[in-house]
Amino acid sequence: MTEIILKLNNISKSFNDVDIIRDIQLEVKKGEILGLIGPSGCGKTTLLQIICGLVHPSSGELTLDDIEQTWGKYPFGNMTYLFQKPVLYPHLDVLGNVALGVGGKHSKKEKRMIAMKSLEFTSISHLAEREVFSLSGGEAQRVAFARGHAQTNDVMLLDEPFASVDVEQKFALCGEFRHWIKELKKSAIFVTHDIDEAKHVCDRIVTWSDLQSNEG
Repeated sequence: MTEIILKLNNISKSFNDVDIIRDIQLEVKKGEILGLIGPSGCGKTTLLQIICGLVHPSSGELTLDDIEQTWGKYPFGNMTYLFQKPVLYPHLDVLGNVALGVGGKHSKKEKRMIAMKSLEFTSISHLAEREVFSLSGGEAQRVAFARGHAQTNDVMLLDEPFASVDVEQKFALCGEFRHWIKELKKSAIFVTHDIDEAKHVCDRIVTWSDLQSNEG
C-alpha cells in the first residue's frame, strides 16, 4: 500500500460563478500532520468540507487510502472533522457527548465504556459527569478531541481548533494535540491562520497561496 493516505487532484469550487478554490493538488502521508496556513475567508474551511464530503466540488478527484471517493448525500467515512468551535450538546454531559462518537453496533453501556476510555486517553476522565456549559474553552476542545478519538477514524481535519481558546491555554493544547495524534498514528490536516500554532503542531506546512499556484 502507498504511504499517501489522502490525495486531492485538481479540486475546484465556485459559488455563483466566482472561483473560491482553483485546481488544488495536495497529498497527505500516512501519519503526517499537514499544516495549511492562510488568511480568514480564503477558502480553507470550504476545502476541508470538500475533503470530508460535506461540500461537493465543482470539479476534481479525491482518493482516501487509494480509493476514489464519490460525493453524495453523506460525509465520507474514516474522517473526523473538528470544527473551529466545539459542537457539544447541552442536554448531555461530557461522557454522553463523547459517546455520540462511538460507531458500530454497541449497546448504550458499551458506548459509555468506550467513551470513558477516550476521556482517559485525553486525560479528562474527571470531567465525565460535567455539564458542557460549565467547561472552559480548552476543556471543551479536549472533549471534542476525545469524541474524535472514540470515532477511531484514520484522518482528522482540524479547522482552527484553538480559535476560541485563550493564548495561555493555546500552546499547551498544541503540544497535547500533536502528542495525541502521533500516539494514535493518525494523519491530519491542521488549518490555521497562525504560523506559530502550525509550527507547534505540524510536520509540514503549506500556504494557501502555494496551493492556489500549484506549488504546494
